Amino acid sequence: MQQHDALIHYHNMMCVGLTEHFDSLPILHKNILRSTLSDLQELFDKHPNETLEFLNRKDSFNQRTALHIAVIKGDSSVAMFLLQKGADINARDKHGYTALHYACALLSNQRQVQLQVIVALLSFPSIQLDIFFQDTQQISASCAVGL
Repeated sequence: MQQHDALIHYHNMMCVGLTEHFDSLPILHKNILRSTLSDLQELFDKHPNETLEFLNRKDSFNQRTALHIAVIKGDSSVAMFLLQKGADINARDKHGYTALHYACALLSNQRQVQLQVIVALLSFPSIQLDIFFQDTQQISASCAVGL
């Protein structure tokens, strides 16, 4: 339960923009928190050669990718956009969590939104569910709590 509460707390801080680490986030992470899908599409159109370079960049605090941030924000359209651009769906943060872990853990907080995110993630062909299911503690801290 403690890990789930930490995820909810982090989610709330990130969405409101109150985190003390906001200024140190990579530019794509900040844009996901502040922008719409069309703004992100514009950003990618303006910087086509840099897309892969910053797409999977991790923040220095929690080692989360832009996909983690989109999922924590609960934005399935941005998550799918990032995946279509080449985001690593199986990337883990410093706690070992993937975007799917966060989507499941946050189900109880934003059920309808996160269900859309989970469906989007599970529909992506390169997802490695064995990563998700290999640690039962992570399951109980994420999907089991959210469901």
